Amino acid sequence: MARGFGSRILDSGSYQLRRKLGGESSRQRKRNPFLTLWPNGQFSLSYKFRTDAEATSEVDEWKYVHGGVIRGAKRSVPDPNLVSTVKFSQTGSRGGRKSAKYGLKGISRLGVKMVRSSAYLLQRKYGRKGLTFLTLTVPSLSAHERRAVALAWGDIMRQTMQRLSRLLVRSQQPPLAIAVTELQSSRLKRTGKAYLHVHAVLPSRHRCGRHWVVEVSSFRLWWKRLLESKIGRELERLPRVETKVVRKSVEGYLGKYMTKGNESMQGIVEDLGEDCVPGQQWHTTKPMRDWVRAATVASWNYGDLMQYKVDLHVAGVDEIKAYLSRIEINIGGRILTTAWVGNLSESERFRLGLPPPE
Repeated sequence: MARGFGSRILDSGSYQLRRKLGGESSRQRKRNPFLTLWPNGQFSLSYKFRTDAEATSEVDEWKYVHGGVIRGAKRSVPDPNLVSTVKFSQTGSRGGRKSAKYGLKGISRLGVKMVRSSAYLLQRKYGRKGLTFLTLTVPSLSAHERRAVALAWGDIMRQTMQRLSRLLVRSQQPPLAIAVTELQSSRLKRTGKAYLHVHAVLPSRHRCGRHWVVEVSSFRLWWKRLLESKIGRELERLPRVETKVVRKSVEGYLGKYMTKGNESMQGIVEDLGEDCVPGQQWHTTKPMRDWVRAATVASWNYGDLMQYKVDLHVAGVDEIKAYLSRIEINIGGRILTTAWVGNLSESERFRLGLPPPE
């Protein structure tokens, strides 16, 4: 593949659409490779208009007419040649269809990357034995109470992450924690009732190693009181709270629950209604999010380097020893490369000259 193949071809389609919209353009503009590399090795090599002191931003360049929508049919539809990242509303007042409830498809792609990268960084820093896998379960409730808990889930998780942060600080550990919400599929199959529960990962011990960060009996009592505040009555018995050491990959452990959660959210819809599906199904403490963002590479320079390595890979000169996939679209019968995505091991990113996660 010639270097910059995706960039040159995409510009041709963009030029035609900009002319159709009446915007200004230049055939001299081209898209450049841009690398986004997450700490756990997931990456995307996409093609964007470079925005700096010597170039116009993509939004200014397009000078969108009604957001890049072609008028003339009964309903406004996006032009098939549009290759820019334009979002079209599904909730417009002119007959647009209602958008689906956020969260019905499970954890978002951004959420998956954040969770996996958080797990990767935590294991890299503390090791498996230095981390606790915490599970919080909701006890048997009536349908009305299950709805109350599900509708309040956002606040329940906010308070839970806040509680974990305080326990970590008290243990002289940085407040680094990640949590995933899952529907208990086995319980749903057995009882026909939908119950949410939580899987979280955090450092396990006090910095001096003398005490556990999460003392199960006291946390169980706190979790009980939190649930009671949402259902408006006292629970007859303590809910289940468990901690254990992660024995394999932390990223793989949480990834298993993310996949299962994506498949089973329909159970909440059938039992409690669509409005009870949590919109946010992953949660981190702020320092954890900040750490992931700081350790994520987002660079034009590394984009050029990765494009060069991909070109060598396609030419059969130097194979990239990792999962690698080309993302393509069909425009007017032409197959165009819009991005490359994949997952690099730490040793492979070092071999390719890419920076390690920090």
